[in-house]
Amino acid sequence: MGSLGSVSSMFLAHFVAETSRYMTTVNPEKNPFLTHLLPLAFSDELILHSLLALGGAHLDRKQSSPEINTWVYRHYGHVIYLLQGAISRKSNEPLEWLRALLAQLILYLIGVFSLAQDDGAMMHIRAGRKIVRRLLSSSSETSNMRVLCGFTFELYTYLALIASPTPYNNGTESELDTRSSLLLSWDILKNYEIFGAIVSPIYQCLEVIPRVISLCTRRQAEIMFQECSSENWAEFVQLITIIETIGSADDLPEPAINLEHEQSLSVSAIYRHALAIFAYDAMWCGTIAEDESRLSVVRRHALSALMLIPTLMDTHLRNVLLWPTIVIGSCLINETEWDVIRKVLSNREPLFVVMKMKTMLENLWAENDPVYFGPYGLHKHMLSHQTVIYLA
Repeated sequence: MGSLGSVSSMFLAHFVAETSRYMTTVNPEKNPFLTHLLPLAFSDELILHSLLALGGAHLDRKQSSPEINTWVYRHYGHVIYLLQGAISRKSNEPLEWLRALLAQLILYLIGVFSLAQDDGAMMHIRAGRKIVRRLLSSSSETSNMRVLCGFTFELYTYLALIASPTPYNNGTESELDTRSSLLLSWDILKNYEIFGAIVSPIYQCLEVIPRVISLCTRRQAEIMFQECSSENWAEFVQLITIIETIGSADDLPEPAINLEHEQSLSVSAIYRHALAIFAYDAMWCGTIAEDESRLSVVRRHALSALMLIPTLMDTHLRNVLLWPTIVIGSCLINETEWDVIRKVLSNREPLFVVMKMKTMLENLWAENDPVYFGPYGLHKHMLSHQTVIYLA
């Protein structure tokens, strides 16, 4: 395979050419992974080894070999070693906190890209919460530091919100759900000039997710008694109203809508349909398939989104479609519909998360049982098979 230098060069070249494009919805010249994170890596060993491990993990999915895998784990292990050192120093310097948060987010992405995905991946998102709080309370004196913070906050917020494909708790007794305990509002994020590199077409949809998760938690406590409080009903109605009104053509600036704006409208509509499904699932907690009227509404959203997803597979916006694709996929019921998702997923890069998602949906569809319909059915299926998936 070659020396450490030649392997590292190969991993870095793959990161620059391919991996760096995976997480953004902007052109390469505006991609913060290249414009800001890559220059930082050349002067920072922790960030450099993080990017090498990420690029290597991505490459390993395309041309897997024992040698590539060995070097990925070496870089990964060095990241863990350097990260532990950075945390143990307990520095008061904002740049030190930012480096630690970036490394945690990249470790999460490695878990999404590689075969190592397990419950530990979410640990990196949870660990970032305290660091975000400290960074927000500090003052960033340089413009470069502000840009790095803005990019990191946006990446953290996006990953924390879309990591789980169901509205049911992804936390533990000692750890809150990453989505209901979110620290950052979009009003804060939009103050950074780099805002939108990842979430530009979808941030209005994403900001509703914590409210859906909160509704789901409350409804789970009620539904076993076949009750529904007026407060929860009012919240559900308000959420659906909000979801139905976001991402319209009126939100887009002049001049007249061009192809790029049309694509942004499409991805926003896909998220809007998936989020409506999420809200119905949170409200009715596994009983949708038992009620024809609710089932009809959810199916209408799923099929409307299913028509749009293939139109974006050849665009950069496909990078943010994993979350709505699995939500929508859980609501499909026949071979014709399944084939659309199969084709969509086969057109994507051979990332581990994509292959795992396809396998999970195939297993879900094979059950052919109403109890496994929708995000609740997916949640139930994952619990019964003791499996987990985290998205990016």
